[in-house]
Amino acid sequence: TDPIEEEQRQANAASVQAEFRSTAYIIFADAEWKKPKRLKSHDAYWDVADDLVGSRAEKLALRHRYGAADLDALRHFFVDIVGISETLERAELEARLRVPLRSDPREETGWSEGLDLGDFETIVAIRTGPELLLDEPSGPHEGA
Repeated sequence: TDPIEEEQRQANAASVQAEFRSTAYIIFADAEWKKPKRLKSHDAYWDVADDLVGSRAEKLALRHRYGAADLDALRHFFVDIVGISETLERAELEARLRVPLRSDPREETGWSEGLDLGDFETIVAIRTGPELLLDEPSGPHEGA
């Protein structure tokens, strides 16, 4: 290829990657979610490592969100052009789960931005009550 064309192609790819990093353009929905998900490129991944096959993380992989007919073209677009991670490894998943997946304030919109911890793990409801709150108990204190 012509060096000038290659330079222009690389500049275009860098521009696309920067846009997908800064704006949540990757959109998908699931019957289990109240709202569709909007992801930035650093939130998304194409597939999972072998030891994550069968996990919720596999269900979230873009490879499993599209029809099988165009997988090669879609993989090329998302991995080579957009710049998402090709394979989510267990260590990367564990790192994602150690830090908040979202830190921006919530807005009431028709979309969910990014992924939640609940997308990767089952969250069990914890019983709450007055004994778990910081309110003063109504009865006398021991030792008072």
